[in-house]
Amino acid sequence: MNLRLYIINGGHVLFVCTLLCFLDPLFSLYIYLKIQPTLYYHTFSHLYPIPYYKWKHMVRVTDTGFIANMMYYFYPYMLPLAFNIHFIITFGFWFAVLFLDMKEMDTVEDDDIIPIFHNIHAILNHSISFVILFYQNMKNSYEFNGESLTLSYLWLYSWLVFVYIPWRALTGDIVYSFFDTKRSTVKPVFMYIVAHILLYISNELGKNTSGFLL
Repeated sequence: MNLRLYIINGGHVLFVCTLLCFLDPLFSLYIYLKIQPTLYYHTFSHLYPIPYYKWKHMVRVTDTGFIANMMYYFYPYMLPLAFNIHFIITFGFWFAVLFLDMKEMDTVEDDDIIPIFHNIHAILNHSISFVILFYQNMKNSYEFNGESLTLSYLWLYSWLVFVYIPWRALTGDIVYSFFDTKRSTVKPVFMYIVAHILLYISNELGKNTSGFLL
């Protein structure tokens, strides 16, 4: 593989984070999950017609997962909130892909892009963080209650109001294909309802599995 292609596709990020893994596996994983898409959007923004595309690594619900990860890393008692957010990032994504036929909005073909680097990251970004939190929740006792559920809803609404709506108004980018109201007004409403249900299920799941392995 050409060294230049390896670097611009994030191969060096994977290498450095692998080395960091020997010092702090969890932190190195979280850093990899964030830096990889940041590098992609900055490096290949010229391939997209959307203005400000290099900042899209801060726009998706998935991108708020890094904040949730850091909250849990530095303040472990925040696990219930991080758990709920990553539950909806994981299961909301796969539900939309499998049942709403959600299309990948950022796929583009170019000789400089190595798809497997980004496909593997996409799968990890919508799975591994929740798996870790689920396991940690079973190993320890955490309090899932009305407050954790309310904070989770506030998190989602804050993303919608302060991130998604301004981004869409500024760029015209719908981010997720199911938000394309020109094609369907049913899918956005349906996904809105599903998101609320998923957060409730997550909170109940966390409550009933907390400390299960104690």
